[in-house]
Amino acid sequence: MRSRPPAAASLPDFELTAAAGYVASTLLGNPIGVFALGGNVLAPLVNGGRLQAQQQIVAARRDQASFNYRRTALVAFREVDDALAAVRRLDEQEHTIVLQRVALAQSLQMATNRYRAGYSTYLEQLDAQRGLLTADLALVQVRGGRLTAVVTLFQALGSGWSSAKLQANAANEQLSR
Repeated sequence: MRSRPPAAASLPDFELTAAAGYVASTLLGNPIGVFALGGNVLAPLVNGGRLQAQQQIVAARRDQASFNYRRTALVAFREVDDALAAVRRLDEQEHTIVLQRVALAQSLQMATNRYRAGYSTYLEQLDAQRGLLTADLALVQVRGGRLTAVVTLFQALGSGWSSAKLQANAANEQLSR
């Protein structure tokens, strides 16, 4: 018996056969024509439970594939949203630190002018320099973090970057030199 899909296997199977023949015998005076028409109907009575189980398996696989697709899509949307939020947050931090750095640079200029005029000690100028250096270091860290967040955003958007591809590209660049 040939294999049929589970949904089709639950339907009856019809088979029609026909045969014709001619019998000539020395015993009979007249030749006899023999005709046969037959039909066969096989209903899947015994296999009903197996077929229903196969249908349930197919439905479960379909539901599992649908669930996996939805989960993958939601994870991708979450990754993009998280990366966008990180870029936005780090942009705001960078802007704030730039404003802070401008204020500290002005403070250093005033402390230097006061020291040269003899109104303050050199310690005040050193404190202003230390504050400016701290702001510069924070600015470098935030810019590095923002660049990393932008790369993460590109990856989340499906750029297809991987360490193997990056290494292959670096090797190709070295060979072309």
